[in-house]
Amino acid sequence: MDREFKVLIEDLHFAYDGFPVLRNIQLRVKAGELIGILGPNGAGKSTFLKILCGTLRNYQGRVMVDDLDLRSLSSREIAKKVAIVPQDSLLGFDFTALEVVLMGRNPYQRRFGREKVDDFRTVTESMMETKTWDLRDRLFTQLSGGEKQRVVIAQALAQRSQILLLDEPTSHLDISYQIETMELVHKKSEEGITVIAVLHDINLAAQYCQKVLLLSDGEPFAYGKTEEVLTREKIGFVYGVEVSVNRSPVTGRVYVTPISKRWRYKEALSGSRMVHLICGGNSGGGLMHKLREQGFGVSAGVINVLDSDHETAQSLDIPVVSEAPFSSISENSMRQNDQLIQGADVIVVSNLFFGEGNLANLRSALRAVEEGKEVILLSTDPIFSRDFTGGKATELYSHLMAKGALEVRNLDELVQKIGEQN
Repeated sequence: MDREFKVLIEDLHFAYDGFPVLRNIQLRVKAGELIGILGPNGAGKSTFLKILCGTLRNYQGRVMVDDLDLRSLSSREIAKKVAIVPQDSLLGFDFTALEVVLMGRNPYQRRFGREKVDDFRTVTESMMETKTWDLRDRLFTQLSGGEKQRVVIAQALAQRSQILLLDEPTSHLDISYQIETMELVHKKSEEGITVIAVLHDINLAAQYCQKVLLLSDGEPFAYGKTEEVLTREKIGFVYGVEVSVNRSPVTGRVYVTPISKRWRYKEALSGSRMVHLICGGNSGGGLMHKLREQGFGVSAGVINVLDSDHETAQSLDIPVVSEAPFSSISENSMRQNDQLIQGADVIVVSNLFFGEGNLANLRSALRAVEEGKEVILLSTDPIFSRDFTGGKATELYSHLMAKGALEVRNLDELVQKIGEQN
């Protein structure tokens, strides 16, 4: 047995009632590695984690943790080595958030024993790390989904196990807490904790994981360094979608952009006006829904991949020009955005905040109005209150108005103006 591996899995097979769920799984994980488990729904990802944490034991093959056969360990011994954050945590009684996190100390307590000072110190540190200390006296059942998730992550950290399993840890979190959670997980891996995380967001895996195991129909399709696994061909085969894979100029990590099947959306809506949205930061989601309801064709851009407006565009099958997470708009993205602008009848600039990273979007709108395009500015809030560029956005906005852009104050007025014929 090679002691350099914290987790070693050989020829793992598992079946529910004779139906095979996992087959031929091989995995070697060193201490401090952050491994992402990816794959479509039904690929066996959650079942894989249940085996690793000892919940399912009737598997075939070998699962070794710290050079010990997992099946030879008691539940208490496993809990000292492995902590898990499940997708959903259901508690049948009213416990406070503090009490839930204290449950992470159970493996270290004698039967009917009480918590010690060290237990409370560990729990406090874990809740501070996950920003849940202010929730300590609230009932777990009354917390939001995101708050519950953070409390359960605190519980897992309080366990002080050297292996941390995460089953879609960001599924109930908004984008800010998604990033904070993954930053915390990454920090723990740098401190020597081995992390194995099931993730549904490919770009979060691309951003943070050192290696990725890509499952397809219960079998390993690919395993290795993140950039070697997350290729256009491999993702396309496993997920059945066409994507582009690029490298962020800021982080140097790869990022994945799904390519919509409806780039010819305007032709599919012959007779409808085509609206291109310049939005971001949750300023465009409601607009997309409203404009689609009114029968307009819609495209959008440039929007960062992890932005909620990007998620809305994808969910509505709206063509969107994507940019890497946390990155300024690249020249290539601007060219794609300008192409959509040229194909649109109306360009709408939403009530978004402007920083140096997205100022190029406002310049695109200015070029459009100078070329005779119809440009409408939705300004629920005055531009100066949304300008974080030292006045550059306000100046561009003034030029837009001077060149003939129309300013409206609410969504109803916007829809009315878009519907008017030139």
